[in-house]
Amino acid sequence: MFYSLSTEEVVATLRAADALASVPWAKPLLKHNADTVNNLRIRLDDRTAGRPVRDNERGLLCELRYAETLHHAEARAEYEVNAGVGDTTVDFCVLSEPTWLVELVGLRASKAVEAATNDNGVYASLVLSSPQPKATFAEQIQSEEAEIIKAQERIGEKAFRQGTPVKFPQPAGKIQMIMVDVRGFIGGGGDHYDWRHIANGPNGLPDCAIRTWTNPNSRVNEPIAGLFEERCRGRAAPTIRERIHVIGFVCEKTFEPGEIASSTVYCFNPHLVGDTVRAAYEAWPLRNPRP
Repeated sequence: MFYSLSTEEVVATLRAADALASVPWAKPLLKHNADTVNNLRIRLDDRTAGRPVRDNERGLLCELRYAETLHHAEARAEYEVNAGVGDTTVDFCVLSEPTWLVELVGLRASKAVEAATNDNGVYASLVLSSPQPKATFAEQIQSEEAEIIKAQERIGEKAFRQGTPVKFPQPAGKIQMIMVDVRGFIGGGGDHYDWRHIANGPNGLPDCAIRTWTNPNSRVNEPIAGLFEERCRGRAAPTIRERIHVIGFVCEKTFEPGEIASSTVYCFNPHLVGDTVRAAYEAWPLRNPRP
């Protein structure tokens, strides 16, 4: 149920590292990940050898596969680029026309999801219930609604942290995107309705996919606001609306080379979308041809 490192992911990550070995722009990425990659090679042959993969390394594995996807799309990029916001950096600066600044973030199973999971060693089941109006705090946080809000907080940290914007500057010609690896979200990644709800709120969603939450001020149960919506109460939401053009969501399943490009769902910020952003997406090397 929880995000775990499968043999398929290890093989795909090592494939990505090998594909990037002769790519000049990927050298800093490979150098940064050298120890992690070497450890994966050891453990692929013998799971009792090497050391366990650390939690903070899992995002690096996704970075390698994302870089491989860019390479196969014949894109050029720079890794860990300071875009002008203090000493913080974005993961990739993709040198397309126009330039894209891309930061990756992984969603992991929360403690509430772990607590709601029953695993007997053979089968695992997850039960999350929508909270009733008078639900206790424990019942509220053990729900899909709470997981959506937690996901928004995690995504928001990539643009706003400790009371100040990070990584992404005010828009000035570059397209700025947060790419979300959702494999750990609500135990299995959720679906495209959940992802659109996180970014754009209930707009355009069928009634069955709209999640509600009690407004702490009005005490009225209302649809959860998306990060791009002005009514979103998240601390990072204003910065997200001002600086992030796109939030992309991907849930790898096969780890095949083209999976990221073909399965990413892109959600656009209505406050920043215009002809320039639409044209930029049409020229984006990893544009998903499906609607």
